[in-house]
Amino acid sequence: MPSMQFDLSTTRMLLADWFARLAREAGLDFAQRGSSGKAYTLGNPSVFNVIARFTDNPPFLEFVSSDKSRDSLVADIVAKAVGHVERADLGGIVWYSTGLHEVDLTFSPFSMIGPFLRRLGNQTRIVGWR
Repeated sequence: MPSMQFDLSTTRMLLADWFARLAREAGLDFAQRGSSGKAYTLGNPSVFNVIARFTDNPPFLEFVSSDKSRDSLVADIVAKAVGHVERADLGGIVWYSTGLHEVDLTFSPFSMIGPFLRRLGNQTRIVGWR
């Protein structure tokens, strides 16, 4: 597979996304995410969070934990995330599915438009000669 090249902004976003995913798998849930001009914030700023500051050298983000006791865990997660970005891993194939529920359309018995819409919906398509 040919190697992909990402621009700087995409590389930073991909690294931040991989970090967030791997952190969630490690038990750190960052329910909030935000960005400013020069950093991404993962987590609630008033509780535990990680700031990913933009840098000019690879991996182009410096991750700083608000809780120094979790620095080694954050460093391990960053190392794994950098590996995914270096391999240009976009996460593989992701399938989304959902269930759709249709609500019956009801009209007032005094509505003039109801019978007209029912006739339009109940038409039979004529295929070929008739």
